[in-house]
Amino acid sequence: MSESFNLDALKRSVLAQTQHPSKLLEMADLCVTLHREEEAIDLLLEGLHRKFSLDLILDSLRKIIQGRGNRFYMVSRVGPSLATLFETCHSGDMVFLESGFYEGPFVLKCPITLFGIPHSKTLIYSYTDTPFEIRNCLGGRIFGIQFEYWGTLKNTVACWVIQSSPNINHCEFSSKGLTGCEVKGRKSNPYFVENIFSRSLACGMNILEEAGGIYIKNSFIQNGMHGLSIKGKRTHPQLYQNCFEENSQLGIHILDQASGKICQNYFLRNKLHGLEIKEEASPEIYQNYLKDNKELGIHIMDRGRARCYRNRLVHNGLHGIEVKGLGSWAEIRENYCGMNSESGILFQDHASGIIHKNQIVKNVLNGIEIRGQRTIPQITENVVYGNRGRGIFVYQEAKPLVARNIVMKNQTGISGIEVDNYPKIGMPQLKHNCVFGNKENYEMVTKGEGDICEDPQFIEPDKGDFRLNKTSPVQKLPPISIEELPS
Repeated sequence: MSESFNLDALKRSVLAQTQHPSKLLEMADLCVTLHREEEAIDLLLEGLHRKFSLDLILDSLRKIIQGRGNRFYMVSRVGPSLATLFETCHSGDMVFLESGFYEGPFVLKCPITLFGIPHSKTLIYSYTDTPFEIRNCLGGRIFGIQFEYWGTLKNTVACWVIQSSPNINHCEFSSKGLTGCEVKGRKSNPYFVENIFSRSLACGMNILEEAGGIYIKNSFIQNGMHGLSIKGKRTHPQLYQNCFEENSQLGIHILDQASGKICQNYFLRNKLHGLEIKEEASPEIYQNYLKDNKELGIHIMDRGRARCYRNRLVHNGLHGIEVKGLGSWAEIRENYCGMNSESGILFQDHASGIIHKNQIVKNVLNGIEIRGQRTIPQITENVVYGNRGRGIFVYQEAKPLVARNIVMKNQTGISGIEVDNYPKIGMPQLKHNCVFGNKENYEMVTKGEGDICEDPQFIEPDKGDFRLNKTSPVQKLPPISIEELPS
């Protein structure tokens, strides 16, 4: 264990010193000595991305590949057919594509390492069909290559990954026909790192038909519909530290019973919503940053179900989070919803769920908005502070539990008032809340059982520090009963 840890630390140190390619070569030699050839190859390819000496890296790669009995090929546009080469390759071989344009379609059916020099126009393209297909490859690497479909056929992708699990790094994908890259099939568990999916007609990437995989630090930018679509029962990708930016509709669309983990990603300036979940999809969404999306940060609708926690949703054009429709459910915990153009959180049209321990701060309209007779989320232990409209707004006969929240410095604290299009007042069940310092603490609702109207004594609320002083009266409020606790 210690040897592995020290080796990994040394690798990171070497990659940080891009001015010393000799150290990278020494590190690769050490990996080979320790019989860790795959790590040596990864290290050398990463050095290629960082513009270390091409000749030195190619020479080292050739020695590793040939030393274990595989073949090393260098291919140019004027050389033998790439399609023929793919048919004769064996597992573990390595193919280097010199800079240039290679017209497909090509099909890769064995796990090799295929690589070019990143950002140097090593391009595989086609006008007539999918340029590149990876089929039944349980392994292999694709590195530093652009894949583009230039034709006019609809429903055409630039790269298919079917029943395959390659590592794909520092590549670019774009299609004028439909989608940049499509991953599908139960055996597809690829590893995508630092790729770019941009300017495709529809989606940057589709993941479907029970596919999984890990997707890290990729960019999904300016696609014609969504950055990424995840669809189908048992489809379960894991996404970490990706960026979804300026897509014409959604950053990510999750539907049709798909699941997966969405963690530490950025959703910026998408022209509809950052994320949309529907049709019994049930992802786990946590520690993401969603800002400046034209309408919503997160939209859960049409029987979608999601756990959303520790996300930051700010400056979105309508609401931070909206949960809508019969059968839609969300667990919304420990998020920061601030400075959105309407409400921080909106539940409506029979949606249900849990709103627990969130900070809902300085939204232009309301903090939490609950609409509809059968809309019954549990609203517990939130800080609702400084919203320009109502802190918690319940109307159209909605009857949520509202317990142990701190509602402070809003235009109105807790409101059940009727509004023009919704003439029926709200009927929240209020218990043990702290409602203080609002221009009007209660509007068309009665002060709840055990509610207090005393200063909660935040440490520095104007600087976003909502911790309580030890003398805070909120500390004395009774806990929520077992029956009332969010499950």
